[in-house]
Amino acid sequence: ALWMFGSVLEQSVGQRRFLFIYFSAGLGAVVLQLAFTFYNFNAGFEQLLAIGLSPDEIYRYIYKAVDSNSFRVFSGTDESTIRSMIGAYSTPMVGASGAIFGVLAAFAIIYPNLPLYIIFIPIPIKAKYLIGGYFFIEVFSGLTNSSVLGPSNTAHWAHVGGAVVGFIVMWYWKKHQFDQSF
Repeated sequence: ALWMFGSVLEQSVGQRRFLFIYFSAGLGAVVLQLAFTFYNFNAGFEQLLAIGLSPDEIYRYIYKAVDSNSFRVFSGTDESTIRSMIGAYSTPMVGASGAIFGVLAAFAIIYPNLPLYIIFIPIPIKAKYLIGGYFFIEVFSGLTNSSVLGPSNTAHWAHVGGAVVGFIVMWYWKKHQFDQSF
């Protein structure tokens, strides 16, 4: 995706602007993923505090759950919230897919009607629909905590964050017709 869409985007906007999109989308991906990770962790942590566990007991509980790949559900807590807390604690975020989603979103802004083909589907799909559809699949996957495409340990909110930043940056530049002030 980086080679296929990134090379065309770089030729259109220039190397400096391309690098700005790529790295700012990567940072946006990190920020949004960390925000949702914090939210998921904090919700479970607060539930465990509310039933009377101390922070030290909660961390021991989390360490044990991660080591044994199982956990006990306490009375007064919600299993899915605790599962999300443990998952948020133990799931690393690695990769550049959020930055690449920013490149895809920027590409869709510049070339919205460019027909794209997917292997085994002989019908052209406009870039704005294909990339936009992929974006909404990631939003759905992030909201439901289930994976529609790819492995289940995907950082869906990182993809969404990168796409949003790439979209905003390219939308702003396109609106201002690539002012020379950058």
